[in-house]
Amino acid sequence: MQPVAAAANVRSMNDAHTAVLDPANTGRSLTERVYRSIKEDILAARLGPEPIVEVALAKEYGVSKTPVREALRQLTHEGLVIVLPRKGYLVRPMGVSDIVEVMDLRAIVEPPLAAAAARNRSLADVERIGRLLERATPTPPSLDEVSLSLQTHELIADMAGNGRAATLVRSLLDETARIPWLVPGLSIYLGEGEHDEILEAIARGDADAAEKAMATHLDAAKASTLLGLGAR
Repeated sequence: MQPVAAAANVRSMNDAHTAVLDPANTGRSLTERVYRSIKEDILAARLGPEPIVEVALAKEYGVSKTPVREALRQLTHEGLVIVLPRKGYLVRPMGVSDIVEVMDLRAIVEPPLAAAAARNRSLADVERIGRLLERATPTPPSLDEVSLSLQTHELIADMAGNGRAATLVRSLLDETARIPWLVPGLSIYLGEGEHDEILEAIARGDADAAEKAMATHLDAAKASTLLGLGAR
C-alpha cells in the first residue's frame, strides 16, 4: 500500500471549544468531553510540548478548571502529559528516539497478540473482522484511513484476551497517531493490504500466519517511517 503524506493541520482550538459545548455530546460528562477534546488536540499536535496552564485551557474550552484538571490527570496516567512540579503540566515531547522506541515496542508486543487473537477468536470477532475488511479501500488512502488502521490494531489487541497488553497497545497507538502531525510532510504507512492478511489469518484461526503477518507489517511500517525521518 502506498504511503500517504500528512496534510496540514487546520482545525483550530476554537473548534475544540465548540466540540466540548456541542449539544450532540451531552451523552458524555463534561470531564469526558474535555478529556476527549484535549487528547485529540495533543494527538494532532494542536497542543505542543509546552507548559499547559489550567486557567488558560479552561478559558479556551469555555469550562471551569475542574474538568480540565481531571482530564489532564487522566492524560498524565496515559503518558501523554507529564506533571511539572509547582508549574502545571506539559505535553510529553516526542522525538525520533521516542518514535523508534514506540515502533520497537509494538514489534515486540503486537505479533504475539495477533497469534493469541487467532487462537481466542469468537464468532462475533470474526464478524467484526469481516466488517473491517469491507471498510478497507483499494484506492490511495487519506488521513481518514489512519483511524481505521488504529482500530484494526486495537481490535486485534482486544481479541487476544490480555487486558494489560491491550491497554499498553492503546497507549502505543496513541503515540503512533501523533507521529504524522509532529513531523509535517511525513508519509504515513498504513498497509491496508497487510491488515487484510493479518485479519484473514486470525479469522481462520492460523496463529502462526497471524503472528508472522503482523511482524512483517510492523517491520515495513517502521522502515517506511525511518526512511521518511532520515530524508528530512
